[in-house]
Amino acid sequence: MTYIRPPQNQVQEAPNVGEVHQKILFRHLAFVNALRIQLLNDSRWDELKPWLPDDEFQRLEGAVNKATQLNRLQAQHIRDLHETGWITSQWYEAGLLETLKEAYRCQGISERIKNTPLLRQYSFFTKHFVWMFVLLLPLGLVQHLDWQMIPVYVALATVFTTTERIGGRTEDPFDKKMEDIPLHAICRTIEIDLKQQLGEKSVPLPLKPQDGVLM
Repeated sequence: MTYIRPPQNQVQEAPNVGEVHQKILFRHLAFVNALRIQLLNDSRWDELKPWLPDDEFQRLEGAVNKATQLNRLQAQHIRDLHETGWITSQWYEAGLLETLKEAYRCQGISERIKNTPLLRQYSFFTKHFVWMFVLLLPLGLVQHLDWQMIPVYVALATVFTTTERIGGRTEDPFDKKMEDIPLHAICRTIEIDLKQQLGEKSVPLPLKPQDGVLM
């Protein structure tokens, strides 16, 4: 909203600056929500309709990576605004292009986390070593604690096996588990921030945890 404004010689002919700002920010909301849907392996693409014109939404139907296509549409739109004088060269190159590159970079990092699991041998040996330790642990406790070692053994075995399970569950933080990254809440926060910058009156409320879980 700071970088994009009509050329000085076209101020009288360009009263739709608010519409330009809204189109760009709404397309960014579509981008972050598309990335959320992809990371969660969801298919509710109709959620993007409120943020996009019909023609842009139709162009996404055949795209495998819809978030990438939305970022490309954003780049094309910003390039067109630069060529028509709406964005100065300094702001275009050092501001908006760098922002688009950062969006691509963050998307790539998230996709690599999602699609690149830990090495199978790491998971295999970790699990087996933990269980070897748990099975052999009573032999080291019984000679000192006798039968009183049972509650101590149960507590220690629970700690080690639970730690091993936590490692497996946190391997993919985008899997709709209760301890995963709250992507819906993050997208809602971005929506609130951008709508308030636009001066929108219909601003949604932040998402609240349900049963102690924030999704």
